[in-house]
Amino acid sequence: MNATAYAVAGERRDALAAGFTDAVAQPLRHWTGDQLAGLAALLGQRLRAWADGWGLDRAEVLDTTAEGADGPAPADHGAWLALHPADAAARAWIAPPAGAAAATAVLRQALFEAPPEAPLSLPPDAAGVSHQVCEAAWTDLRAMLADALRLVPAVAEAAPAAAIGADDCRAWSGAVLVRLPMAGAGWRLLLNGACVAQLAAPAPAPKLTPAAAPTALLTALRDQPLTLRAGLGAVEMTLGGLRALAVGDVIRLPHALDAPLSLTDADGRVVCPAFLGRQEGWRALELLAAPAPPKPPAPPKPAAGAAPARPAPPPPGPRA
Repeated sequence: MNATAYAVAGERRDALAAGFTDAVAQPLRHWTGDQLAGLAALLGQRLRAWADGWGLDRAEVLDTTAEGADGPAPADHGAWLALHPADAAARAWIAPPAGAAAATAVLRQALFEAPPEAPLSLPPDAAGVSHQVCEAAWTDLRAMLADALRLVPAVAEAAPAAAIGADDCRAWSGAVLVRLPMAGAGWRLLLNGACVAQLAAPAPAPKLTPAAAPTALLTALRDQPLTLRAGLGAVEMTLGGLRALAVGDVIRLPHALDAPLSLTDADGRVVCPAFLGRQEGWRALELLAAPAPPKPPAPPKPAAGAAPARPAPPPPGPRA
């Protein structure tokens, strides 16, 4: 590798390191069903109050719903209008049902019961009373939503949403889509995770069961069943002797009467010696203390006046 290749590799390494240095950690957000239901109830309550103030049918906004919107940004960018001020961390957008330009027309149909065949767009220079009322309702709706979403300071005029980016709707961003069945049509609100975080009630902490006090090992194991076996010993006999056995025969065991039995566990390990007997009409075992393991023999002591033994000399090394 020549000097030029080393220089190119160094530039790529520095660029990669700079990319990691400039990266900003993003919080991971997820909302529970209760948090989304609480958010929908909050916005629905404010929306019903707004509908009452403008003489609209408040029953239409009873089905306000909120759902997670983690994923790609909405494709219909032109339908969304920003409700947040510039450079705000908490961001929200509203999408009228027939597009951004038809918001006042949709409100005109609801406020003045305009027929469905009426045009959905009004000329910008319209000076009629109905147009002024619809513009005022549209401005009041945006101000109410901005206040309910705590977008302070709220924007005076809705701006096109050119800034709905990947970070606003990325996975685990906490973005939420709110559907507002208002004025006879379906309006939509898109809230980024920071906006929802300042509205959603904190999730209840999981109930932790207090840890039980420590129990002594023998106390914890005292109710565990254990199988013990007392064996009398094994007998060897020929196959012919086995075939010749009959009822009443006596088999002599290689076990003296004064010698204790060996009490073993299920794996054959000796637990302790025991004597076979009976008690209250039942066969019984009298347990004996386990014998202590034999001690290793002590090294012999040197005789009085004898010189201590010298260690053996090392074997001779190889000759040169």
